[in-house]
Amino acid sequence: MKFFTQKNRLTVRLAPLTRSGDEWASGWCYQSDTWCRNVTFQIKDPSGIADGLANAALPPSLLIGMLGPFEEVRIQGGAVCPRLYQNSQQAMALMADRFEEAHAVKFKASLQRKSAAHPEKKACVVCFTGGVDSLFSAWTLRDQCQGLLYVHGFDIPQDNLDLFHKVLPRLQMLAADLGLPIYTLSTDLRLATDCYGPWGKRAFGSALASMAHLLPAHLGGLVIPASYDLNICEVAGSMHDLDPLWSSAGSRVIHHGVETSRLDKIRQLAEWPLALKHLRVCWKNPENAYNCGHCEKCLRTLILLEMAGLSGRVESFDSALDMDAVAEVEMASSLVYLHWQQIHHMLEKNRQYDTLRRSVGLMLDRNRARLGLLEANHS
Repeated sequence: MKFFTQKNRLTVRLAPLTRSGDEWASGWCYQSDTWCRNVTFQIKDPSGIADGLANAALPPSLLIGMLGPFEEVRIQGGAVCPRLYQNSQQAMALMADRFEEAHAVKFKASLQRKSAAHPEKKACVVCFTGGVDSLFSAWTLRDQCQGLLYVHGFDIPQDNLDLFHKVLPRLQMLAADLGLPIYTLSTDLRLATDCYGPWGKRAFGSALASMAHLLPAHLGGLVIPASYDLNICEVAGSMHDLDPLWSSAGSRVIHHGVETSRLDKIRQLAEWPLALKHLRVCWKNPENAYNCGHCEKCLRTLILLEMAGLSGRVESFDSALDMDAVAEVEMASSLVYLHWQQIHHMLEKNRQYDTLRRSVGLMLDRNRARLGLLEANHS
């Protein structure tokens, strides 16, 4: 628990909606005694912004307040849904309990008076990047959802238009194959959350939930694909019991796929050939590569594809699994370690992969020492 001797308020001032060509822009400004940053959104359909902007500001603002040197977070210039306000108190208690560097804050905002339409009567859209988790959720929910959402500025920096224009047509082809529209939104919100919270470890769930409240008014909310399954005891920015707490009376936030391991997700994607053709998992993207094939995430995906018997059907990797690269993997966090530990347990069950199992085991032991985790034997 953190304590501060001087009051430091984080004020969130909502910006008016403006138009430029066929795009609309809005956002807010974070301001305190020591910090100021503007957040902007560019979106095609602004119909959800009038009632949703204050709701959209709440999840990432509360997270920034709890992780930063602030005692109070206040939203000005708009009103928050009473249901979301109530849910946010539960969300704050959960984050304060699980995030060791987080502290509770006072949260103040005007509340909306009118009741929103029941979101359960409207179809949702699925957060979509072309990765394993989002492909699985889109495929599984293709007959229940009403579209897909890609947010430029989260996994691909806003100023990297070359990679964005390489990725977007593939996502559009996947959406068309499912018979679904794909909505796109561009924002620099991540630049603000990165100031106080690591993206994967803390911030990405609240940032994605924020987008649920900026969707066109005819949609009922947003599905966030699960990044971890129930066999991994995760404490991360997106969790199965945290994400739904960002729901309002007019827009649901749904956490999907937590019951299914990533290996099982990949196996089910065998039913969708185009998904295997356009699968995208790389975060490094050296020289704007679609998948580099050598980073930590590419390598563990290639291992899972091999275990699922699908490595020969994936066209989006230029190279096969590199065993030497596996041995050299350096993990950024204990969350990544849990993914690899799960892979190692699965390799232990199949003697066909003894060489790979030993390589992964030695790599795990080296990274366990680097990360200061409890001792384990993976030989």
